[in-house]
This record gives sequence, structure tokens and C-alpha cells, in this order.
Amino acid sequence: MNAPVTSLPGVAPELQEILDSEPQLAGMSEAPPGFPAERRSLKPKDPPAPGESPFALLYLYTNDEFDDYQWTNQPKNVWLSMDVGKGQGFGKIPDKPVIKEPARRPRVRPDLFSFIGWHVASRKFVDVATEFDADAVTTLPIKWQFKDGTSDEYVFFDVNRLVDAYDYRRSALDVEFKDGRRWLYDLEYPRALKPGVGGKQHIFRDFYRRRDLFVSKQFAEALVSAGLRGIRFNELVTGQTLELPHVEYTE
Repeated sequence: MNAPVTSLPGVAPELQEILDSEPQLAGMSEAPPGFPAERRSLKPKDPPAPGESPFALLYLYTNDEFDDYQWTNQPKNVWLSMDVGKGQGFGKIPDKPVIKEPARRPRVRPDLFSFIGWHVASRKFVDVATEFDADAVTTLPIKWQFKDGTSDEYVFFDVNRLVDAYDYRRSALDVEFKDGRRWLYDLEYPRALKPGVGGKQHIFRDFYRRRDLFVSKQFAEALVSAGLRGIRFNELVTGQTLELPHVEYTE
């Protein structure tokens, strides 16, 4: 399943089947007012073996959040949290974004960081990504201005390849009962992918859990070898950071 799409999806059918019919979840009920929701953990009977998948999850060392920015030409009539990004690209943003940060230019900034729920990437990061898997990448140039009048040319970065990736029956699930239904509170470790998912591709986004970005271990090694800052990669079975010579983000 590939982007672009027009709306964010619901629950994966395989996951919904587990929530509806798994015997271990029988008898879950609504908690009384003021009490925490009932929660149960499902451990897989056939868990994946360490290193089973050639892919890892991409995470950020820092979100680099901004409390007082100004997007001077923010588009109107666009619901940014739903209509843009997360596999949908940036086609609904008509003009090059101009974002003012009321602070001095940082001496060092990550090559990938989070901004209003999207990824912002350096040109160096995009160069490596497009070299490995250009068809999966969508970017939108940004003019990022600082208090002293200088600016950097970052890009909004999106991964438009969407894959129904997770094998939920072989993954650890944390299920909660709330508002009259069972729902996935969190996907724990180990996590398993469906057989053959990803193939020879190097980066993709889960179709249902859009925040989950998978990268091939070769791509991860290339990003680290390029000296890119602010990123790490978690092994799918243990959740531990891959043993690569990561470059820490420090000021």
C-alpha cells in the first residue's frame, strides 16, 4: 500500500480480530470512575528471534521542540495534523514555508528532528536517503530564520511508502479497555514483521501506525557513517539501540 492517501487509517484488520476474539482478553470491563483502565499484556506464543528482520525502527535522540516559533505563511483551510505528512506528503502546502525561530542560531542541530509532528531534515540527511531509496521520500524546502536574521535551508521530510508491516500475533501487545471497547494501548517488544515485508526497500512507514518508520540496517549504517546527528535505530525484538557508532546530539 503506497501513498499518497487522503485520510489516516483505522486499526489493522488482524489487530482488530485479536482485540475482538482473543480468549486472554475475555472479561475485560470498564473501570469505575476515578480508577485506571483495565489493561492486559499479550505475549506472543511464537516470538521473533533476535536479528530476524533486516529492518530497524528509526528514532530521534531529541525532539528539539519549539514553544515560540512563527510560521509566517502558514496555509489556511488545511488541517495540518491530518491532511499533511505521515505518508501523505506536503502537496497541500502551496508556498515554501518560512518559519521564524526567536533564538540565536544553534551551534549544532540534529540532522533530523521533530516539528509539529513532522520530521525536519538537513540536506545531508536527504542526500543519503534519496541515494538509498528516492522513491520513498517526499520533501518540501523550508526557509528557517533565526533571531539574528540568518537562515538555514531545511526540508520537511516525509516517507510516502506505506506498508502493512506488523505481524501482531507474533508481537507483544498492551491492551486496554476504555470507553466500552478494547484497544491497543501500546505495541511492546518483541515486535515482528510479516514475512517478506520490505523486500529490498530501505525505508517505509507502517500503514496503520504512521509514526513508525522502518529502515534497512544497511541504510542505518550509511546514515551513521555519514556522521549524521540526532538519530538512533532500535532492534525490533529487544527494543535496544543497534550497536552502531551513533553520533550524539550535543550543543
